[in-house]
Amino acid sequence: MTSIIKVQNIQYTDGDAALTIADGGGVTAAATLGVTGESTLTGGAKVNTIKDTTGTTGITVNSAGFISRPETPCMSASKNISSQNQVISGSNMYVVGSLNSSYGNSHSVNNKSYFDSSTSRFTIPSGQPTGFYFCSFQTILGIARPSSGVNWGYIAIRKGSGSNNHITEGYREVTNAMGTSSYVWETLNCSCVVSLAAGDYIEPIFSGSAGVEIRVHSGTYTNFSVAQIG
Repeated sequence: MTSIIKVQNIQYTDGDAALTIADGGGVTAAATLGVTGESTLTGGAKVNTIKDTTGTTGITVNSAGFISRPETPCMSASKNISSQNQVISGSNMYVVGSLNSSYGNSHSVNNKSYFDSSTSRFTIPSGQPTGFYFCSFQTILGIARPSSGVNWGYIAIRKGSGSNNHITEGYREVTNAMGTSSYVWETLNCSCVVSLAAGDYIEPIFSGSAGVEIRVHSGTYTNFSVAQIG
């Protein structure tokens, strides 16, 4: 078709307005514009909000071009006032408990409530697509100072409960020459990026030399954080 159609309004057969074309070529839709199938925008699209079909905002863009994702699954929690003292039995691993941010932390986060403080697990719920998550675990770990030889302490982030699912780890050895107190304290941290699918969970764990007492410090000295990045 080589001819040109010049119109100002396009209406439905009953007279309802559908599209209005302004001088200069701007087009205004009278109602929500629905697109069926694929669509290609060659000149770019100017939007400040992108929502799903239920109206939930997924992405916002401000006038400076910055993007926010208010529905991003993320959490950050610290340990309550109770320290965690554990005599290590064999090669057992122990989950860090009491991560409810109830002591000295007014900045905790649990967006979308993927984190359960009663189990210390961050769990991907049913229906959530597989994504990439940044994870971090930090603590001040107290390791009983030995009378001789070496004692060690260990932290990790574990995916699921399997023994080979430690996706990032931290380690420290102490000797009798390290101070005079009963415990040698050391800040340990580990972080990673991991792919998580619906039903997967991760949790912070610790361990150490068999028969040795390990202490996990209370308050904001101990923190577990997770955020979806892709």
